Amino acid sequence: MSNLISIIIPAYNCEKYIKRCVSSIENQTFMDFEIIIVNDGSIDNTIQVCNELKKIYSNIRVITQKNSGVSSARNIGIKNSNGKYLMFVDSDDTLPADTLKIFTEILKKDDYDIVFGNYVTIKKNKKFINKSVKCRNDSIEVFDYITINYLWAPWGKLIKKSFINMYFDEKVNIGEDALFWFENNKNCKYTYNEKVCYYYYENSNSAMHKKVVSEKELTCFMAFEKIINNSNDITKKIYMTQYINNYFKYLVCSKDIQNIKKKNKEKILTNVKLYYQELRKTNYLSLIEKIKFFIKIRLTFIYKFFCMINISKLL
Repeated sequence: MSNLISIIIPAYNCEKYIKRCVSSIENQTFMDFEIIIVNDGSIDNTIQVCNELKKIYSNIRVITQKNSGVSSARNIGIKNSNGKYLMFVDSDDTLPADTLKIFTEILKKDDYDIVFGNYVTIKKNKKFINKSVKCRNDSIEVFDYITINYLWAPWGKLIKKSFINMYFDEKVNIGEDALFWFENNKNCKYTYNEKVCYYYYENSNSAMHKKVVSEKELTCFMAFEKIINNSNDITKKIYMTQYINNYFKYLVCSKDIQNIKKKNKEKILTNVKLYYQELRKTNYLSLIEKIKFFIKIRLTFIYKFFCMINISKLL
């Protein structure tokens, strides 16, 4: 049986959250969907919980693979999906009950390739509604729209399956979402809806928030460099800024850096200085931002001191 929507959930060691996630989907007011859970080699009780959910709900399929990362899990989900549209949901997140109804009502008005919904970030039981979306001009390419509005994450969107020509790059651990949109960038019909369609739970134990940094995390620089070298104007500047900020996040202020090759650090630092020189000649950065970047790059020891006393957010 073919469903209109295939909801793909990558699952890794999420025994505490996966039931909450699935329940929020099964409680939707629109029901023409299937759920594909890809168990990515979990070593806790995730697979047992998923199998229990499969017994309760007939529209769930569970696929297990050896631990290969979230990109691989999403790709497996795409390849095994039956729906005309795809939706990615992280295993520790949830959907409001009317999300799929909102999306499908929009599709009745026009045959969009992508429908973006707004989202709420939940951090320590406090809710923060996203207010970053500024550009409503759907005449620009979808990748530029995503970049300008910082909507890189694959979740919170309904995506026509035929839109996807390139899968997630399984060699990239962080920044794989931005690269996914970049490699699938093309003219398409898309629209943004202001209603909240996704609850994103900020998890302090995720790869984006952990203190230990490994060579895998540095794959974000490879992804961003590829985007920078093939983008123009505002998009290029945004990713240059992101590249520089990630350098300080992962290679300057991290408390524990594991097995980072010296040549890789040197190459990244060379790019940081190059991008800084380009950015400082433009009006993209404000005077205050230029001063902050100057301190970070030229007076790094000061920034490290701020990191040590936990006030680096000032820069």
